[in-house]
Amino acid sequence: MAYLTDWNFQIIPPLVGDLSSGISLSVSAMQTSFDRFGVRKFLLLALYDPRLPLSLHLLKRSSYCKLLQKQLPKPLILQTASRTILREGLSGNDALKRLCHKQSGFLPLCLPISAYEDWIDAELNRLLYRSHQKLLFLSFEQALILYTQNVIEKLLRIEHAAFEFGYRSLSDPRVVRTIKCLLNAKKPVLLGTGCNQIDKYLSDDLLCDLDAAKALFSKPEWDALLQSNRKFGRE
Repeated sequence: MAYLTDWNFQIIPPLVGDLSSGISLSVSAMQTSFDRFGVRKFLLLALYDPRLPLSLHLLKRSSYCKLLQKQLPKPLILQTASRTILREGLSGNDALKRLCHKQSGFLPLCLPISAYEDWIDAELNRLLYRSHQKLLFLSFEQALILYTQNVIEKLLRIEHAAFEFGYRSLSDPRVVRTIKCLLNAKKPVLLGTGCNQIDKYLSDDLLCDLDAAKALFSKPEWDALLQSNRKFGRE
């Protein structure tokens, strides 16, 4: 079986204090995911807290990843970035590119878990057209629940955007329709776990989720979805 990817890996402790204690949890989660499901590539997403200096966040993230890389068994592949929650004023941060996924240049972004308001439009427009930022929308299945169809269609039309969905959401008809639409439009569609609790992460059965979802896609669509995940960041 071709290897799988986790583009929303969050088994990482808060980036404060002694980071070494969290290494074993991250390694255990990745090794188990590889052994059980064939997940080989992980995007480790540290949560960026704008209340703290960006330089401190980047230093802590780098230190943790260096420690993790030393214990990472082959053939696992680790890439890093920071997930950022969209807030008013975020677009005014001139250093956002340092939070991006280096290999693709995309900024992993969490949309607000609330009603879609005018300020969200304004922030996205400034990020896209003033900062020329490419956006990776994380856990986009949540947006399908929270936002109106008009808002969803507007987000899907964003030219420089990628969309990540949780493996567990793949049997949701709304998610399936949205993924098919994105694949037809040649937009990057990514899959991840998005889970930050080790017990829940280890209890998930990705193969069961994939088997249930596979029947909802044609073979060309399914192959395109998996290829989109393996190809992302390599163009």
